[in-house]
Amino acid sequence: MSNVIRVDLSHTELTTFRAWVIVHMESISDSTKPNFDVDIDAATGYSGEFSKAVMQVLNSEVQAGMLMGLKKAKSKAWKISLRSLGAKKDNAPAMLEVPSDGFAVAASLAVAHGSGAEDLEKDPHGAYAWRLDSIEIK
Repeated sequence: MSNVIRVDLSHTELTTFRAWVIVHMESISDSTKPNFDVDIDAATGYSGEFSKAVMQVLNSEVQAGMLMGLKKAKSKAWKISLRSLGAKKDNAPAMLEVPSDGFAVAASLAVAHGSGAEDLEKDPHGAYAWRLDSIEIK
């Protein structure tokens, strides 16, 4: 099974902030552990523009979100690749202005939905101060 999942969020308090992720999930039949492919430069299109510290924070947020999403899944045998990561404030790119926990929430919801652990189309929800705006599966 293979899916591409896009999750779009908006911040409930900072109402002009938006965050999104697109992940590709593929079940792995010959493994019992997840395999993460997180390339922040490729996913954001900001190659080389972020400091090492910022890259580490974004990488940690995305991988932590992926792990949280898998906590609910029956099978942990997934290859999960980050395809796109982005943020906006007032419809302008804002990767460094939007709270990074939005990326963790978006990744968690995408993985939980993609693994079949949650059905966000039937039971839409967010987490922390982030609200689910939309989810799309291809």
